[in-house]
Amino acid sequence: MRTGRLHWLAAALVLLPRVTLGQVSKPLFPVVIETVTVTRPLVLGYFAPVTQAQVNTDEGIASALSHVQFALDDARHCLAADSVEVGIVFATSLVVNDRAHRTVLPLAPPDFPLGAFIFIPGREPQHVAAPAGPSALIGMLGQATARTFNRPGCDRTSQ
Repeated sequence: MRTGRLHWLAAALVLLPRVTLGQVSKPLFPVVIETVTVTRPLVLGYFAPVTQAQVNTDEGIASALSHVQFALDDARHCLAADSVEVGIVFATSLVVNDRAHRTVLPLAPPDFPLGAFIFIPGREPQHVAAPAGPSALIGMLGQATARTFNRPGCDRTSQ
């Protein structure tokens, strides 16, 4: 994985407040940049940097977060014997340190960032998006972990 000025520029553009008809509007979420160091295989979910109050009062946010957590729980259960780390970050951008390389990954679509990455030291990260909505991440991440780690049982969509 390589990093450079273009990555920083891309991250800055994603994190700028949105402009609407010449007026600057507030970003939907605060800018939160998390850093992760990849030393072993890692399945990392990401979600918009919401507050606990937002989760408690917004059924849509609570449901979306539950689906991301379900997808990660399935990955954790399926990959437990492989010593694969599974986690989640609440961020708008991710800085990944992998051996001597550093990469910045903007996590947005600007409206509501959620998804996952599969990291294996020395390889490019594999992005798992959920273009059909948060519930789709469960199947998409299962398929990706099945392929990446040669664990067909992780793909519940084929069962």
